[in-house]
Formats: sequence, C-alpha cells, structure tokens
Amino acid sequence: AILPAKKNTEEIAKYRDVEKGTEILSPPHHAAFSNDSEMIAFIQELRKLSGGKPIGIKMCIGQQDEFERMVRIFAEKQNYPDFIAIDGAEGGSGAAHMESLHWAGLPIIEAVHFTNGILKKYGLRDEIKVMAAGKIISAFDIYRMLALGADTCYSARGMMFALGCVQSLKCNLDTCPTGITTMIPSRVASLVVEDKKTKVANYHKNTMEAFKELLKSMGLESRKGIDKKFIVRRINENGTKTYQELYSNGLNGRKIKSYG
Repeated sequence: AILPAKKNTEEIAKYRDVEKGTEILSPPHHAAFSNDSEMIAFIQELRKLSGGKPIGIKMCIGQQDEFERMVRIFAEKQNYPDFIAIDGAEGGSGAAHMESLHWAGLPIIEAVHFTNGILKKYGLRDEIKVMAAGKIISAFDIYRMLALGADTCYSARGMMFALGCVQSLKCNLDTCPTGITTMIPSRVASLVVEDKKTKVANYHKNTMEAFKELLKSMGLESRKGIDKKFIVRRINENGTKTYQELYSNGLNGRKIKSYG
C-alpha cells in the first residue's frame, strides 16, 4: 500500500515519524527481523516493553510450507505469539495493488482450516489463539469461521460499509466520494461523526444479536456447540456436503499427529 505525498499531512507525519509531504511505501518485510527465530525474539521484546500484553502476528497465508515451518519452530523453541490473525485473500484495502487484492494469498476458509490443523499437528492449538478476517460481514460469516477453528473474528469491510464506504477503490487517490479516506474538506464534510458512530455501533450490536439468534435457531446454548457438521455446501447441481465432510481434519487430507 502507498500513502501518497499529498495525504501525508503534518499531523500524520508526526505520528508516523516520517517527513511531511513525502510518499510512504509499506514495505513487504519487517525491518526488525528477517527470519522466524528473529521474529520470536522481537515478540519477546514487545512483551517485555508492553508489560506482558498479548502479542500476536498477522498474515495472509501464501506458501503453506513456510507457515508450517514457522509453527514447527514455535514448537521446537516453545516460544510463540499469543495469537495469529489470519487475513483471507478476499480482504485488502482499496489502496492495495490490484493484482495483490484479487489474486494473492489463501482464501479465508481454507486458510483458517489449514491454520487450525497445523497448530494441532504441533501441539500448539490451545496455546495460540486464531483470529480470522476476510469479508466477514454477517452472523453466518462469523459462525463459519468459528466452526472451521477460529477463536474470534474481526471485520474491517463490514465496519467500513456501516461507515458509508461504497468500495470506489480510491483510498489512495485522495478522492474518496464518501469522505472516509480523503483530506479534501468538501468531501470530509459528509463524514459526520455524530451520525456515523451510531450507525457503526448499531451494525456491530445487531450483527452480534443476529449471531445469537442463529445459535438459538440451531438449538445451541452457546458457541461451544458450534460445529462444521451444521454447515452444508452445494458442490454440484445434484449434490451437497457438510463442512465436516469437506474439512475433516484441518490439513487438507494430511493426517494430523501431535508434535514430538
């Protein structure tokens, strides 16, 4: 993603510790580490500096063998993040490169399923929480992610819709028609905080209420009863399969075994 020079105001430059009026690129790598072991050390440093707050990592899974290697090192060192936030290929902001936005990464369903299985394989599923994101908008979207193994969900797109986003994909151009991602005063004027905050809060509240109603309609008293067997997907014109059948073991057909 790119922060255009014209959007890099004095206030933004101050908080991002960059030079005002310059174009800022989001690098594809992290300056503080270059491999899994160095990342673990960096996570430890962040824990120490934050007084023990939970520290996690966020990613959109690309090469599955690289993710498994990382989790294997977590297990070998018995040192790992408190949570892993998984973004699906469906996600991405309007400021993202178009090819990356549409074609890069593992879709969220397969990504959460795979993550859950790999953590089980190396005995870390109870130690590391899994967060999921990727076009999670409705109550069913939440149910599906929890059924596949996520501990919790987060939503950017849903909140943006509630705020007034119309997906014009102009986030990086300073011409957002709804005033959300622009500095142009006449456009920003449409972003009335007193009105928008209520809409966003209502979206969150009503989505959670819908999730509770979904569980009730299935005869479930709590999220503990959530299961893949309750979700059915059509696989062809005449056939359906449950998620239990489609995603049976968390590793796309490979047998799960505990680490060590």
